[in-house]
Amino acid sequence: MFRVARICLLLLLLPVFLYAQKEINIWYFGYNAGLNFNTKPVTVLTDGQTFTREGVATICDGATGQLLFYTEGSTVWNAQHGIMPNGTGLMGDPSSVQSGIAVPFPGHPGQYYLFTTMTGKGFRYNILDMALDNGKGDIIPSTKNTILLSNNESTEKMAATRHCNGRDYWIVTHAANGATFHVYLLSPSGLSAATTFTVGATIHPGGWEETGYIKFSPDGGTMVHSLGSIAQGAMSVVDLLKFDNSTGVISAPFCFPGCHFPAWY
Repeated sequence: MFRVARICLLLLLLPVFLYAQKEINIWYFGYNAGLNFNTKPVTVLTDGQTFTREGVATICDGATGQLLFYTEGSTVWNAQHGIMPNGTGLMGDPSSVQSGIAVPFPGHPGQYYLFTTMTGKGFRYNILDMALDNGKGDIIPSTKNTILLSNNESTEKMAATRHCNGRDYWIVTHAANGATFHVYLLSPSGLSAATTFTVGATIHPGGWEETGYIKFSPDGGTMVHSLGSIAQGAMSVVDLLKFDNSTGVISAPFCFPGCHFPAWY
């Protein structure tokens, strides 16, 4: 059990390299904090505008590593740390554990899908175009807060990984009140309808079980799903699942019916 727990912990801590070049070279997070991996040694940044203990997303130019935008799920800031014209009122939340994920729109240079999620606000997307606002970027108004899962269906967790074709992306979230994953394919034609898989631990209505994380291994073949506890003193659980990045299929846990060891091991 302890060996499996260590593997799960390592997978949760490893960064997920979704991008081929330098899209993740700058991070903004926490209380005005940041890190610049374009320099050696890494430069500490203090000019970020986020003020959160939880989920964030930052995207840089893939060729240069220069900052494009960042968000904590409710507001989007551009590279000059100004709020984008349509960058407020997003339906993520600074208190969501995985409040935002930004994914390049395949075949559409300079455009990004920005996914947000929060319990009670739904699972949604926005399309951001870096050509707008004189090259500083903005959300395309007609796409803002497009809903994928309704307010009472969503949890606070989602993740993305590359398709094995090296071009497209898989986006995965987990529904509330059950054991159902929703898997979407993002390709040049846009976002597919969801495919659902019922596997692993069951989330009970409400409480901390709607928090937790979804995390992919760097090769996209393994997925970790963690749950908080539904009641104070109850143990959290973790499922170690198989993911087929050619089909998007989530299959039975490596230790069925789920690892179900306490997440704090």
